[in-house]
Amino acid sequence: MMHTDVDIAICGAGPVGLVLAGLLVQRGMAPERIALVDAKTAVQSAADPRSIALSYGSRQILEQVGAWPVAAQAISQIHVSRRGHFGRTLLDRADYDLPALGYVTRYGALVAALTAATTQAGIAVRRPLQVSTTQEQA
Repeated sequence: MMHTDVDIAICGAGPVGLVLAGLLVQRGMAPERIALVDAKTAVQSAADPRSIALSYGSRQILEQVGAWPVAAQAISQIHVSRRGHFGRTLLDRADYDLPALGYVTRYGALVAALTAATTQAGIAVRRPLQVSTTQEQA
């Protein structure tokens, strides 16, 4: 059994966990005080073929942690309606003076870009590893 003392344990090296780790280091936390743990190997995570839609705000966060650009298709319009009901809404990126309302990319490509950014920041991702217990110390 391995025991590691850290200040922050992040269980899951998906987009949220990787971004959190990167932002913590940017705000002054030492990378070695962060335990970023994931049950999947890096190859498994990067090979994930699912698509993910990201808002423009998500792109700004990814830029902040050094994980953008990612190969992605820009979303320039969003049409919201309900079949058989009155009314609709059409959102256009030009109305908000944005390059895009959001982006669609491959989940695996996003995780790979974030993993590279966290590695560059000195954060080690411990994989494949499962957390069995945690202990809080005051």
